[in-house]
Amino acid sequence: MLTTRAYIVGLGLSVLCTLGAVLLYLLHRFTSHTFPTHTELRVVFVILLILQVFVQCIFFLHLSRRPGQRPQFVTLSLTAFIILVVIGGSLWIMRNLAYHMQTTSLPYIHNTITAQYEND
Repeated sequence: MLTTRAYIVGLGLSVLCTLGAVLLYLLHRFTSHTFPTHTELRVVFVILLILQVFVQCIFFLHLSRRPGQRPQFVTLSLTAFIILVVIGGSLWIMRNLAYHMQTTSLPYIHNTITAQYEND
């Protein structure tokens, strides 16, 4: 299935996934964020994302279950793992920083500063 027809089918499926996401977002926005709900929208976006990745891998990267495709599959799997580690680590670090930068520590800092100025 390495013909021009396969590329056209892959392009069509990719465009459908993208248009589906855009139309769902517009529907969500024009219904004042009530339909679909934020949670439903996120779930559908993730499903469309995964579908888009599979379409890209099958139709454009030509990944299949043939014996000669194993090195490409291993390389793609390692790349996906590294990307997940980098994104997951970044989100973990940002969440940790956000937690430790909460405003709960600010009154202590302000009390220390004002107490110092009051004694001068």
